[in-house]
Amino acid sequence: MASLSTESSRKRPREEAEDDASRTKRAASMEKSGRDIEESIAERIAEEDIDAYLRLQDGLEPQQAPILHVVPVSPVTQPMSRPQTISTRDKYDKISRLKYTPFTQGDVWYLISTTWLDKWKRICGPQQYRGDESSLSAVDNSDLVDEHGTLLPALAEGTKYELICKEAWDLFVEWYGPPNLTIPRKIITEGIHHVKRVEVYPYKLSVFRMSKLTPPSSHAVTPTIEISRAAKVKELIDQVVQISALDKDDLRFWLIMGTVLETKPLDGTFYPSDRLQADEAQPFPPAESLDKRLDEALVESGDAIVYEYRIQGTWTVDIDSLKIATTNNRTLAAENKPAFFTDLKTKYNSPANNAIKPMSTTGYTITPTVGSTAVTAFKQPSTTTSISAYTTPSRPPGAVGLNNLGNTCFMNSALQCLAHTPELTEYFLTGVYRTELNPTNPLGMKGAIAEVFGGVLDKLWHPISYAVAPREFKQQLQRFAPQFSGYAQHDTQEFLAFLLDGLHEDLNRVLKKPYVENPDWNGGGEKELVKHAATAWEGYKKRNDSVIVDLFQGQYKSTLVCPECEKVSITFDPFMYLTLPLPVLRIWEHEICWVPYDVEKPRLQIPVQLSKDASIKDLKLLMKKWMGTPVENQICIETFGHKVYKDFDDTNPLGEIADRDTIVIYELPCPAQPSNDGSATHIPVAVYHSSSAYRTYSPDLFGIPLYVAIPINEAHSEEAIYAQIIERYIPWTPHPQELYRRQVTIPESTPASSSTPSSDQTDKLEDEEQDLADARPDADGDHEMNPPSKEPSEVGEEVVTNLGPQPNLFSIKVYAPSRLSYGYSANIMADPLRGTGETLAERATSKKKGFGGFKWSRSSTPEPDANAPGKPLINADDTILCEWDPHYLEFFFGVTNKTYKRDENTLWEKWEQFEHPEYVAAAKARKATKERGITLEDCLDEFTKEERLGEDDLWYCPRCKKHQQATKKFELWKTPDVLVVHLKRFSNSRLLRDKIDAFVDFPIEGLDLTERVEERLVAKKWVEEGHELEELGLQSESGDQSLVYDLFAVDEHLGGLGGGHYRAYAKNFEDDTWYHFDDTHVSTSKAKDSVNSNAYLLFYRRRSDKPLGGVTHEKVEEYRKHPHNEEELAGTNGERSLEPEA
Repeated sequence: MASLSTESSRKRPREEAEDDASRTKRAASMEKSGRDIEESIAERIAEEDIDAYLRLQDGLEPQQAPILHVVPVSPVTQPMSRPQTISTRDKYDKISRLKYTPFTQGDVWYLISTTWLDKWKRICGPQQYRGDESSLSAVDNSDLVDEHGTLLPALAEGTKYELICKEAWDLFVEWYGPPNLTIPRKIITEGIHHVKRVEVYPYKLSVFRMSKLTPPSSHAVTPTIEISRAAKVKELIDQVVQISALDKDDLRFWLIMGTVLETKPLDGTFYPSDRLQADEAQPFPPAESLDKRLDEALVESGDAIVYEYRIQGTWTVDIDSLKIATTNNRTLAAENKPAFFTDLKTKYNSPANNAIKPMSTTGYTITPTVGSTAVTAFKQPSTTTSISAYTTPSRPPGAVGLNNLGNTCFMNSALQCLAHTPELTEYFLTGVYRTELNPTNPLGMKGAIAEVFGGVLDKLWHPISYAVAPREFKQQLQRFAPQFSGYAQHDTQEFLAFLLDGLHEDLNRVLKKPYVENPDWNGGGEKELVKHAATAWEGYKKRNDSVIVDLFQGQYKSTLVCPECEKVSITFDPFMYLTLPLPVLRIWEHEICWVPYDVEKPRLQIPVQLSKDASIKDLKLLMKKWMGTPVENQICIETFGHKVYKDFDDTNPLGEIADRDTIVIYELPCPAQPSNDGSATHIPVAVYHSSSAYRTYSPDLFGIPLYVAIPINEAHSEEAIYAQIIERYIPWTPHPQELYRRQVTIPESTPASSSTPSSDQTDKLEDEEQDLADARPDADGDHEMNPPSKEPSEVGEEVVTNLGPQPNLFSIKVYAPSRLSYGYSANIMADPLRGTGETLAERATSKKKGFGGFKWSRSSTPEPDANAPGKPLINADDTILCEWDPHYLEFFFGVTNKTYKRDENTLWEKWEQFEHPEYVAAAKARKATKERGITLEDCLDEFTKEERLGEDDLWYCPRCKKHQQATKKFELWKTPDVLVVHLKRFSNSRLLRDKIDAFVDFPIEGLDLTERVEERLVAKKWVEEGHELEELGLQSESGDQSLVYDLFAVDEHLGGLGGGHYRAYAKNFEDDTWYHFDDTHVSTSKAKDSVNSNAYLLFYRRRSDKPLGGVTHEKVEEYRKHPHNEEELAGTNGERSLEPEA
C-alpha cells in the first residue's frame, strides 16, 4: 500500500509520465511540439486555409490536388494575450455547456486531441489537479495526424479525440492562441431519418488519366480529391474535370474500386487502359445518378476515378471489344444454382449425430472458360454494367471472402456466419423470400435490407464467384442505420442484432399488426405457468411471424420476487440471441483505509475486491455491509502530500483508481452532506496538520487529513471546536492521555507518594493558564488514557479527573473554499489552503460584521438553533488547519521541528489488518475458478443465477405500491432451431468500458440443454406424474424435439475495446469443411480452431431427424414443387393475407 504520510515515497508529479498502472487523472500528457509536422506541411501547402477546405466539402471552387485532411496554421511569433478576468472554473463551465450544442446541418465542428483536452481538464476542471494554466500551449492536435499531416485512420471518438463546436473552438483559440493544426469537419445528414453527424472522415478519391500504353514507374504525386460523402455525383465530376484541365464534352469516366487498388496499387498520374477489364472497371457515373449523393451511388473512400480523353473523336478504349456484360446479377445467380439447393432436405435431416456429408458438386449449369464474363457487383433490382474476368474457382461455393470496405470486418464476419446457416441460405437462394417481402411495414426497411442481403448470399454461393465487395449492402445499411456509417469499428453483435431484426421486419408475414396486451401472472401451478407462457408466445406471434422467428427466436422466463411482500411476477419474452455473462469478475482490488469515528475503535486496513465497473457508491455499500455505517455517513478520499487529493463522488468509477493510490474512508456520526431543511445536527470539516515553525506560503503538513463533525450547538464556540478537534487526535498519538489536563486527587486516608502532586497543586492546574514550555506533558507515557467523555475514575488509590484539553497545543486557522471551484458540490479542492486563512477569533469578528464565510455547495452550512448564542464559526466544506507547536509536534507525533521526519513512535502509518470472511471466501472461490477454467456451462449457470436488483434499477411492486430491490432470475423456456450465443466480453457501462479476454471452453458437438429448458422440464415432470401433455396444452411431438445442438459457425474478435479485428469460422454445408474467413482471405480450418479466447458469437444448430424451420421449411418445399419465375415471385408479396399464418 502507498505511504500515507511519508514524503520520501513521494507520489509522482502529475506533469510527469507514469507507468501503465497510472491513470489519466495523474499523467499530464507529454506535449508534442509538432514543429516538424508544422514545418513540413507549411512548406507544401502554405496557402491552404479553412475556407478552402470547406469549399471542397461543399463542392465549390475545387483546388488542384493534393488536398490534406487538416489545415495548418502558420506559426505565431507573438503569443496571444490571454484575458486575466476569466477564471479557470468559468472557462471549464463555458466549454462544458457548449458540449451540448445541437448539430445543425452544414455547421463546422472541430476535432480536438484528448491528450491536450485531458490536460486542460486536469488544470481547469473541477478537481484542479496539479498544474498551472500558464503551462498550457495552444491546442495541440499533432498526435492525430501522420508525418504528412493526414488524419490517422480509425481514430476513436472519446479515446483519441473529441468533437467541439465552432464557438468552443474559438474560445480555445482566444484563450491559448492559434493552434498549429486545425481539423474542421462539417455536419451532414445520413440515412432515411436524416440523422445529423459530423463527417470525421470525408471521402478521399484518387484521380488518374487513361493511357493507351503502360506508363513507366513515376514518382509524380497522384492527384486526390477530398469530398463529402453527401456531395452530389455531379460535384465530383466537376472536380475531376477541373483537375484534368480538359473540355468536359471530350471526357468520360470510369470507377475503379479501392479494394482493387489495394491489391494492385498504382502510382503517378496515368492509368493503363489494358487494366480496365481485370480491375472490373465500371463506366461512371451510372445513368440518372448525377444528382445522387456519392454514398447512394455506391462510391467509397479509396476508390479511383479514371478520366478518358477523346482525341479527334476517338476514345482510348473500344468498349465493344471489352464484351461488357449487362446481365442482371440475380438472374445469373438464379439460373446457376448448384445441386445442393434441391437436396438440402436430404442432406441436413440425417438422423443420429446429424452429420452433414459432402455432396457432389456436379450439376453446375455454367462452366466458364478463360475470357468469359460475369457480373460481380450486385445492383439489384436494376441491371448493371461491369467488366470482369473469371477462371474456374478452386473452392466450392460459399468459400468466398468479403472485401473490407473500411473497417467493415465487423460486418463481414457476421455475414459469413449467417451465410453458412443452411436453412436461412436455402430460404434466400431459392427466392422464397421474395414472396414474403413486406415493404409497407413501418418498422421495416421497405424490403431493402432483405433484398441486399439476398444479393450478398447470391454472390457468396455462386459457383464462379470470387471475393465479394458488399457495397450495396453497406450503402443500405448506412441508409437505415447511420450508426454504422463511416469507417469506425463497430460491434459485430450490435450489427447482427440490427440485421436479424431488420430481416424479420422486412419479411414479416403479418402485414397489419393487431394490438396485443401482455398477459399478467396471477399465480398458480405448472398448468397455469405453461398456459401463461403459451399465451405470451401466441400474442407475440400475432404481431411477429417470419423466417427469423422460425429459425432464431426462442423464449425465456423472467421471475421477480418482492423482498417485502413476496409478490411473484413472471413474464415470458422472446429472444433472438442468448447473451451470456462470463463468470469472470473484472476485479478492482485494493487495500482501503477505514477510519472509524469512535476513537476507541481501531483504524483498519481492509483488502477489498469489487467489479471493475463498480463505483465509489458500491465501495461504500460494501463498507456499510461490513462495518454497519450508512453510505451517507461515509467520506471517501484519496490522500497525497498529506492533503485531500480527491474527494470522490459516489458515481466515480473504481476502475479509475490506480494501484498505488491511497484511498481512505472516514466514518462520520452524521451525513457527509448536511441538509438545509434544519434537520442537520453536525457540520463535517476536514482537518489538516502542520508545524507552526518555519512558516511559508505553503504549510509544512504531516499525517493524513482527519474529519471532525462539529455539533451545531457548539459551532459558535472556539473552545468547543478546539475540544472536538483534540478528540480526533487520540488514536494517532502514543500519548493520548497527555492531550488533556488531569487532576489527581488522593484521599486523606491514603499516604501521598512523594512523586504525586498534592491536591492543592493539581487543583491549581485547573485555574492557571500555563506557559507552553512549562506545560509540556510528561514524556513517560505511563498514565492511563482518560478521554474527555469519561467521568472521574479510580486508578488504584488515586482519583483522576479530566479537566479538558491541554490548551495551546496548536492554533487553528480556517480556510474557505476557493472561489475558483465554486459550484462543484462533490469535490474538495486539491489545494484548499490558499490564502492566509482566518483564526476562529477573526472568523467570529467577520461573522458579527455580517461577512460570513464563503458558502460552499457540498451543502450550505445548516442554520443553528434559534436559541444558540451565536452564528457558527465554521461552514460546511471549510478546511481547518491545526498549526502545532514544534515541541508538542515531536512529543505527540514523533515529528521533529528540524527535519519533520517521523520516528518509530508515529502512528500515522500503523493500521490494523482486517480481512472480512466474505472477502476470504470470495478470493478462494475465484482462485478455484481460475484453476478450473470457464466453460459454456458456467456461463449458462451465471445467466440463470438469481440476483438482487441494484439500487438504481428498482422494480415497482404492484402489491406494495412502491419500488423494491427485488430478486430477479432468468431461465430458458424454449430454444430456437438456430441458437446464437453471445458471450458478453464487452462491458460498456456508464462507468467503464472494458473487454474480457478469458478463454471459454464450448462444445463443438453435443451442447445439451435438456436440463436447462424449463418448458421441457415441466413437461417431463407432468408425464412422470401420469398426466398427458395435451392437458398442459403441449403437443406430444414437442416433448420429442431434440435439445442437443452442434456448432457450425463462430464470430471472433481479436484485440481490445474500440479496435481490433473480426474474423469468422464456419462450416461449409457444401463440402462439410470448416473455413476461416478473414475478410477476403479464406483458408481451410478445423472446428477445434474456433474454440479460442477470441470467440465472441457462437452459432449452434439443433440436432434433429426432422426438418428445421417450421413454416419456412414448408414454404421452401412448396417452392420446390411449384417453382416460380422472377415476375411471379415479385408479384406475390402484395397478395398475402393481412392475418398471420397458422
